[in-house]
Amino acid sequence: MTSKDSSFENYLNRLEQGENEDELKAQFLRDHPEYSLEDWALQLRKKQEREEDKYNPLVLLASENGAFRALSRSILSELETGDEVASNILPEFFTRMKSLSIHFEKVALFFPELTKKVRNKAVQNQKELEGMISPLLVLSGSELINRKEEVETFLYSLENNICFENQVLLPELEEKLSSEKLLFYYEKEMEIGFALIRIR
Repeated sequence: MTSKDSSFENYLNRLEQGENEDELKAQFLRDHPEYSLEDWALQLRKKQEREEDKYNPLVLLASENGAFRALSRSILSELETGDEVASNILPEFFTRMKSLSIHFEKVALFFPELTKKVRNKAVQNQKELEGMISPLLVLSGSELINRKEEVETFLYSLENNICFENQVLLPELEEKLSSEKLLFYYEKEMEIGFALIRIR
């Protein structure tokens, strides 16, 4: 958050608590003559967008994808050192990936609005990942480190699939889904979850 954004937070919080908007706006402009009515309107719009994002399953999916990528890159980094951290993380990581049945297929089947081509690609991605993960599930952490190339191949494939979802699948849904549908899917997502990072 920039200093300009943060200077609005007190006013926006007071607005949220029920204070009169016209009075707050006038006070804000008196207290901060360097800002304008356009600044006030922009901050209100940003706040509204943040509120809308809380209930947008596509925003949540993109955030979860970011968490997947961060975890994947962390594991790749740990693999380079071959130390105990990687040995401890890997078995749990693969178990969770398998227990989830990889979220790409789940997302593809969950949204009937996806085109057949995109849905089929997501399902194909999922099947390829499941094929790669199966032989790794039975290995211990030290064995996984010794099969570093296979683990890296899986993680790079996972990242490629995340890129496909972020660049193709999610934009297609964003274009097609109404705000009512987004709220419906948000509520469903809260029930079933999609991503590794949500599994507890």
